[in-house]
Amino acid sequence: MTESEARDIFIQSKLAVSEFAQIWTLCLGHKQAGSIDFGSFCVFMHLVNARRRGIALPSTMPVQLKELLPVDVREYSKVVAQNVKNRSMERVL
Repeated sequence: MTESEARDIFIQSKLAVSEFAQIWTLCLGHKQAGSIDFGSFCVFMHLVNARRRGIALPSTMPVQLKELLPVDVREYSKVVAQNVKNRSMERVL
């Protein structure tokens, strides 16, 4: 799926720009531009549809969905998860 195809889905989804950007980042990882593979597309559509049904978006990619993503995106999501965990610990301390 290309960025222009994603834009078409965004318009149809009626999600907030920030929500759509969060989904795109979760599915693409550190690659903010370009196209996504089939596994990432499946996760992308799952998250779009879940959000449309009122389910909150995850701050990090759930393990069950992460397995569908390419290896480089999975590795990037580990770094993001660790940063989220570190920020949570800082608030506790």
